[in-house]
Amino acid sequence: LTARLTLLDATADAPGALLVEVADSVGALTLRPVVSARGPNGYNVLDESGALAVARGNYLNRRGRRPVWLAVRATDGTVSTRVAEVEPDAGRARGVTVGTVTFETPGRVAMAVGDTPEEAAARAAAALREAETHRARRAERMASLLDRTYVRPSDDRQRRALAWAHLMADALVVRDSVRTTVAEGLPGSLRFPGRSTLRTLAPLFLATGDF
Repeated sequence: LTARLTLLDATADAPGALLVEVADSVGALTLRPVVSARGPNGYNVLDESGALAVARGNYLNRRGRRPVWLAVRATDGTVSTRVAEVEPDAGRARGVTVGTVTFETPGRVAMAVGDTPEEAAARAAAALREAETHRARRAERMASLLDRTYVRPSDDRQRRALAWAHLMADALVVRDSVRTTVAEGLPGSLRFPGRSTLRTLAPLFLATGDF
């Protein structure tokens, strides 16, 4: 099974979205989001016009910069809103599956956020509908970033390693109205202290050859 993940850039009208594309034809696949912060009763889970919409039960109105709802929509997908505890993994204390989305392959899934389930679902639908346009725009921006690289090693392997670090650093940049930081991992709901930028730089330049 081969899947391509693309973090679609934000626009003036909406934040970015995550696009997952499965190119192989392997029948039906079920995407099962698993969370661990709260028990089964700690989440609101809806079928919002064919999209799975999830929010924490104690956070249904926006406070600060963190959006409220996450929507997961697949091309011709089927949504289940069943919430259940599952076996935790990766050292987590608990695991809770907050619904599922089932779709036929090859196919696409988009994840987007919003302050209401309707807004999040609409943004996920737009990400699916305009996937090619978003991907082309992002590719142009990535190419522009690399064109502005000031250090150009003559060794091809070093050049590719530097380009990889450049693109990875860009993917982890988090901007808000007051500052710009580099996250230590995928951007989420936590605030990032300034030192997280420094902690991130060393791993970015760890050239394993897998680029």
